[in-house]
Amino acid sequence: MPAEEKEVVNPRIISEGHILYTFNCDDIYIQNALNYIVAGVKKGESVLVIESSRNIPRLREHLVTLLDEKERNRIHYTNNFTFYTLNGAFHASKVLNYFCRIVKELTEKEGKFRLWTHVEWGDEEEFLNNIEEYEQSSDEIIRAEQLLCVCAYREKNISSELKQTLLQFHSHEMSDKDLLTLE
Repeated sequence: MPAEEKEVVNPRIISEGHILYTFNCDDIYIQNALNYIVAGVKKGESVLVIESSRNIPRLREHLVTLLDEKERNRIHYTNNFTFYTLNGAFHASKVLNYFCRIVKELTEKEGKFRLWTHVEWGDEEEFLNNIEEYEQSSDEIIRAEQLLCVCAYREKNISSELKQTLLQFHSHEMSDKDLLTLE
């Protein structure tokens, strides 16, 4: 869909989809993550947060004031570097196998859940060849399981080539200010 035809949507009404979020401001990023997590928990969903070790404590600190202990127990955290670089480097097939296992386990244990992922890479060249396979397969899993998943990237850290590749496999595009439907 051309940029001028993209539809701005209210993030509160989306119940499933694969959202590409490119952010610029750390404070807005944290607020958007908190809003997303709290909205899911308040809907009775569990939330898998794949996040950096520097942001997990910030999120937890804020969530203590926003959710009670029972609600906070519906949030599961994993370090994003550990998740995306199993065995020291990004290998699409290994990460996909791990992702499938997590989706299956959480679906069986928790029922409905959503994901918030903060994707940080080392050298873009290192993973660029694998990213299309990974994104296509993860998008198929997200659609099949009817999940809601945000994949967040710092805008300045991704090339225009990578962003175009990512947009092919996401149903929505989000910035610090807008959420657009791509399909």
